[in-house]
Amino acid sequence: MRQRRFVGRALSLEALIPAMAKETCDGCGEQVKIAGGIANLWTLEHDATGGMTLEFDSDGTEHFLCFDCIERLPDDPNAEDVAALRES
Repeated sequence: MRQRRFVGRALSLEALIPAMAKETCDGCGEQVKIAGGIANLWTLEHDATGGMTLEFDSDGTEHFLCFDCIERLPDDPNAEDVAALRES
């Protein structure tokens, strides 16, 4: 009788569950968690999102910013204000 050999390796459940998505803050450059989507579908985690994409009315640009950087923006911000966050 011929023996069967299995090739490859078994995957744990952790390997099948994707990691939570992250995005880089345009202000400070830190990696920010983005909750929801497929990453939380298979888990019971209820992690909060750490930022959001804003479109500025003043110049029409879009920027993903963490909540700390959003707090530091002036009223009616523009792309120059986001660049200033990087420098401070």
